[in-house]
Amino acid sequence: YGLAWAISEHLATRVRCSALFATHFHELTELATLHPTAVTNRHVSAHVQDGKMAMLYEVRDGPCDQSFGIHVAELARFPPEVIA
Repeated sequence: YGLAWAISEHLATRVRCSALFATHFHELTELATLHPTAVTNRHVSAHVQDGKMAMLYEVRDGPCDQSFGIHVAELARFPPEVIA
């Protein structure tokens, strides 16, 4: 995740532009602690039940407390051998 960290931190502290990141690197959420005036964590809520995920289309403050990578891959109809 080193490259993602470097790019994100550069955009936040040097370029100072607005940017939106969607990532599975939970470590990147620490940038908000290091640069609280430049970085804000938000996530889209989802509900998982019986192995199925439903996006709730609601943006909430803070980082997401879990990863939905496998569920999103299934929704995108990735081949089962890729998801396994």
